[in-house]
Amino acid sequence: MNERKHILILLLIITTNLFSQELFVTKRNYSDSSNYFHTLLGIDQTNGNTVNTINLSTNFSNSSQNADNSPESLVFNQATNEIIGIVGNIIVKFNIASNTETSFILPVITSSDYGDIIVANNKLFVTKRDYSNSSNYVHSLLEIDQTNGNTVNTINLSTDFSNSSQNADNSPESLVFNQATNEIIGIVGNIIVKFNIASNTETSFILPVITSSDYGDIIVANNKLFVTKRDYSNSSNYVHSLLEIDQTNGNTVNTINLSTDFSNSSQNADNSPESLVFNQATNEIIGIVGNIIVKFNIASNTETSFILPVITSSDYGDIIVAEQNSLSVENDNLILSKLIPKKAYNILGKEISLNTKNVLMIIEFENGSRKKIMKLK
Repeated sequence: MNERKHILILLLIITTNLFSQELFVTKRNYSDSSNYFHTLLGIDQTNGNTVNTINLSTNFSNSSQNADNSPESLVFNQATNEIIGIVGNIIVKFNIASNTETSFILPVITSSDYGDIIVANNKLFVTKRDYSNSSNYVHSLLEIDQTNGNTVNTINLSTDFSNSSQNADNSPESLVFNQATNEIIGIVGNIIVKFNIASNTETSFILPVITSSDYGDIIVANNKLFVTKRDYSNSSNYVHSLLEIDQTNGNTVNTINLSTDFSNSSQNADNSPESLVFNQATNEIIGIVGNIIVKFNIASNTETSFILPVITSSDYGDIIVAEQNSLSVENDNLILSKLIPKKAYNILGKEISLNTKNVLMIIEFENGSRKKIMKLK
């Protein structure tokens, strides 16, 4: 039996994972100063219309800090279909498949606080800053049990952030995970730190000091590292850029000057796009500035944006792209008559064998279509 027929038979008996990418943004309603309302809005990625509204029920008033904020540092755990965010020491999870919300409280810590969260290989991590010694802040990465908030592992970071151009007292922010390298990556001013969760090794590099400018959020897109840069040398015309950064030495590989006008933003008009996410289905890096969402396509080098509605006594917060995983079986006749496998790629775009099993992959068919599947044993 040749390889093509073998693959056809496998496709007949496997269950495939079909995905839909959804963009969500948090919204905070502070019209009642004694009772803030926090919601999660599903947003149409072409025009900014609200397609879904999820009212969060978790009570953040017992949070150790930032109790008035909506969940921040949003991440999506594809293994569990959960959007996860943090408010002080409270972690909230919303399952977009089952429409259920759960939460847990991290331990209250003296002279310390929690920061950003990240999901890496279905493990949840949060940064912790210990400022009990004002001359020597200790920054850690805690692996957290996703059901009860217990600390599974503590990783004390060794990188010295005291030479950072700004925010030297902060723990690494804007955490991202590079699946290709197994590295959790964060930024502190102009210092980028990387921790490899497979080898338990830490590395870092320093971005160039830039006059009348600063760096912002980072994102990994197709194994490329990007960071926002804000040039405020002209106070009447801030220039916002997206820099592609060499992940070994911090050199700038490419500079993309954003053309979107953020001056009409409902707030934070001077900021570069924040809460960066990458939509793998559209090849777009997406960020938010107040009520403006900007998208840059790294494949076509095109930029688009849309404006969310201005909302009274409310504001928008973080964004996240959720790639919902739902199970279905391919139609046998459709596969046999039309979908003839040609090539297979892993989720990072590297070609792999069509016979690969138990790995999420993209199958390219002879008719030019592609499907993301998981071959089972």
